[in-house]
Amino acid sequence: MTNPIDSETTIISVICIDGILIATDSKSNLGSFVSCRNFDKVFQLSKFVVCCGIGNSADNQHLFHKLKNYVLLNGYNCDNCVLVREIVQYIKNLLYTYSLECTIICAGWDNLNGFQNYLVTIGGCILQKHIFLCGMGSKYISGLIDKDFKTTMDVKKCQDLFVKTLSIANNKYSKTGGIIRLTIISNNGVTKKSYLPY
Repeated sequence: MTNPIDSETTIISVICIDGILIATDSKSNLGSFVSCRNFDKVFQLSKFVVCCGIGNSADNQHLFHKLKNYVLLNGYNCDNCVLVREIVQYIKNLLYTYSLECTIICAGWDNLNGFQNYLVTIGGCILQKHIFLCGMGSKYISGLIDKDFKTTMDVKKCQDLFVKTLSIANNKYSKTGGIIRLTIISNNGVTKKSYLPY
């Protein structure tokens, strides 16, 4: 019998009217031991595509290195030619083939489909939605997100909302914490910002 997946994190990924915003905490745990309080959970695969994982850290790192090699080997370093759906399909195949204990959010922009937000579960199920809340800390903030988030919000308004909600998650759940990292995907590329919780 395998142990349940360790999802002691908080990750929010949302499509706004002018981009995609991914908000994460930065604390990494090994059971009750805090291995790193300043861990970047968002891994950039190309100029417009990022991934972040929930679950076993070793499996996440293994998967991200395979993904980066896949993107490099297939010549996807050019600015606009990588298709987000193709990377998501490859993630699905890796999770299923290697039985990795992680769930992956993959978000990005391409010329064909615009902004896209995907979740790939442990068994390889692909979900596409406007917003994903993942990890144990998300149960403390899902009501606030339901109340305050609107699909017509821009990235700036979502930044303010997600810094507030992740601050609440950090205060309520002891295994999530550290600084708040925001990753913004626009049709100009990826930018990252960090905030202290309040």
